[in-house]
Amino acid sequence: MTRGVKAAILALAVAGAGCGSSNGSNLQDYCRRGVDAICSRFFQCDPQGAAQQYGTQSACVTQNSAQCSSTTCTGGKTFDQGAADQCLAAYPGASCTDLENGIYPAVCSQVCK
Repeated sequence: MTRGVKAAILALAVAGAGCGSSNGSNLQDYCRRGVDAICSRFFQCDPQGAAQQYGTQSACVTQNSAQCSSTTCTGGKTFDQGAADQCLAAYPGASCTDLENGIYPAVCSQVCK
């Protein structure tokens, strides 16, 4: 699951990625909440692997949240708060196997559009 966690967090930072300065703080909040959701799922899906890599869920969040301060939407896309909320709500029910294989909730691809 480690590979899946890193990829999911990277996807948050990039796909949730400069929606313009007016939406920057919302996007960064989405990224931080997303890291929390992904770390939570990691500890549910692979408790031993998660503990070996991070020790605690809190440490997972701390280590992976730093990138959120520079998260932006690219290519003239704008941040969609509704899609962000739906994306975050979808993570707890996402299949561990899907996340491990880099398959994330479909709505997450609509956070920046």
